[in-house]
This record gives sequence, structure tokens and C-alpha cells, in this order.
Amino acid sequence: MQQLQFEASWDKALSAQDRDQIEKLFNETKEKHFANIVFSPIREAINHRNELLITVLVHNFSAIPLTFENTRLVYLNEQMILAEKLFTLPALVIPPKVSMPWTFIFPQGNYRSGNSNWAGRLQIQFDGKMKHLHNVDDYCLTIYAEQIHSHQQFDEWTFHSMKPVLSFRHKDTNDSFYWQLDWFEDEPGSDYLLIEEQTIPTSIDYHVDQYYPDQYFIIGSSFSFEDNVIKKVTGYGYKGETLQVFDTIVFEFEQSFLLIKAGPLISGVYTKTPPVVNREILFTF
Repeated sequence: MQQLQFEASWDKALSAQDRDQIEKLFNETKEKHFANIVFSPIREAINHRNELLITVLVHNFSAIPLTFENTRLVYLNEQMILAEKLFTLPALVIPPKVSMPWTFIFPQGNYRSGNSNWAGRLQIQFDGKMKHLHNVDDYCLTIYAEQIHSHQQFDEWTFHSMKPVLSFRHKDTNDSFYWQLDWFEDEPGSDYLLIEEQTIPTSIDYHVDQYYPDQYFIIGSSFSFEDNVIKKVTGYGYKGETLQVFDTIVFEFEQSFLLIKAGPLISGVYTKTPPVVNREILFTF
């Protein structure tokens, strides 16, 4: 069962009114564990040092502790990046199945100045370790979306979709989970691929199986193929001094490959030929 905890300094300094607000928010959101890590917004403000303060209730619904060590957080409004920063926070360790409030501070220069609407969402951007994502070996992959546009040319299939959902189901145990794919563009114009792991495909219509309540029938377009048992996953992008741009992912199957690339329309190519990706390898598992 999810529990609410306060970091020691918060527990001492928190006013009764703020504590009541956080407890109310926790009770309203503690069951919404559609992803392993969820940031529920509390407030946003600019302080006297012109720092952007984003206060959230951090839900760790996963089975491992959540730590912040060179962890890149992005604050997004739709596909516009409002703020971004690498965080190393030794004091913030959130145990499994625990929710904890925290204020993330973005100094001037790490956020868009002159913005009048801070109604965004906080999200962890890929940190090179993929530590809060399932290992997908021996899982069968199917792609869903509200709309998928696809066409075939010789032995290759190409598809485009705005926010596809990758469905993973283990070939032996039937264990299942989902990756919601999204993207954003930073000011220099680089496209980033975002992955949010979910236990429920919240961004698309679905029905719950009346006999197996943890199984979902997704309503929408789908893109599937027979050779779909995953053997290897590789992520590609660019490595800079302070950040990594993760924009391409390749799934390897027994006799075929699927390449997915970030953009306003997320694109994919299913092919029998190993794809050539002119990017650095950021991770493999």
C-alpha cells in the first residue's frame, strides 16, 4: 500500500495548512499508479532570487528506491520545454511504494523567462540508466495509438503516430505493461524521445477484462507483426557535457528490427535489415 512520508526538514518546517493540502492531494492521487514515477503538482512560484520553484508530490510506485543523481528533469507544457536541469539530491531518497513532497529549484537560465503560464508537468528525462523501466527481453511487442498511418515498401513497413503506446506482454507468463512515447523540442531544435512506463494504458481508450482485471483491451489503431519477441533494445542519441539527447530506439527481434524516432509525428520502421543509426549508443539491454 502506498504511504505518505516527509523528508526530515520538511516534517519540521511544514505548516499545518500545507500538511493538510499535501495529505489531501496524496489521498486523491495515491491510487493513480499508471506509471512507476508520477509527479503530482502542488504549486509553482518565482522567488526573490528569480529561481523557478516547482513543488510536487513525488509518487514512487515502483519496487525500488527513487534517487536523484545527475537526474535530468524537464518541465513541459504540451511539447514546449519550460525548464530543465540536472539534479543531484542526496537528501531525497524515496523508498518503494512511498510518496514524498519536494520542491525542485530551477535557477534563472534553466527556465524560459517571461513565461506567464507555468501550468506544466514535471517529468524525468532519460538519464542513461533506464533504471525505472522493465527489462523487455522475451516480451512480445505491439504498438497502439488513436491513429496510426502506415505503408509498405518492399520488405519495410513505415508508420507515423502522434503518441503511440507500446504494449509489452511476456511470451510465457502473460505479464504486461506499457510505454507511453512522447517527444519535445528544445530551443536549439533537438527532438527528444520521452518514455513513461505505465501499468495502465491511460492515454488511449481501453476496456478491462471482467475476469482478469489486470488485463486491458485497447481500442484504437494497432501495428503488429509476427516476429515480435524482443531480444535486445538499444537507445541512441547525442552526448554532451551536461546532458544527453535521447531520440532513437531500436528493438531487435529474432529475424527483424523496429526503429522508432522522435519528432512531432513519432515515426517507426519495421525491417528485416539491421538499421544504420548515425547516433551514439546511449544504452543497451
